[in-house]
Amino acid sequence: MLELVAAAGERLQSDPLPLEVSSGLVEESYQLKRELSSGRGFRVVEGVALCGQRNYSLKFVHGHGVRATKPLDTMQCLHLITSFVGEVFAHPTFVCVVMRWGMHEVDGSHQLAAVIAEAVRLLRELLPSGGQSRYLRLSSSVLQRLLLRMACLDSHLGDSLWLP
Repeated sequence: MLELVAAAGERLQSDPLPLEVSSGLVEESYQLKRELSSGRGFRVVEGVALCGQRNYSLKFVHGHGVRATKPLDTMQCLHLITSFVGEVFAHPTFVCVVMRWGMHEVDGSHQLAAVIAEAVRLLRELLPSGGQSRYLRLSSSVLQRLLLRMACLDSHLGDSLWLP
């Protein structure tokens, strides 16, 4: 983990650009079809991209509804995001993780969805006023950069912060 944080720190110093977060609605990019699965705090729906007509699995996570039994480490998250996640939509009441078709099964224990929902929650806290009500759209690469920055911040605070 320390090697990852060191590498992320170096990467951040060479890539100090701000995260490019755009706004967007799921309905503007995907046509929602049938429900594939659902449970407490989540729902997975088949979505068809309006441009390109490809099928995707859209996992909707409502509020803080999903809890992972065992958290993933940052490297595992980055690998899964690179392999399966296309983009993320953050609405005021839910987060929608757009995955390659059928790949929602990989996140059956909600570990990846929980990490993404937490990253979006932290991002909203850091946005200027009004960030809570904005409809955000994050690409896979922006999400990866956000998770690396979170890991660096977490490591730095863990090493430097002392609470009595």
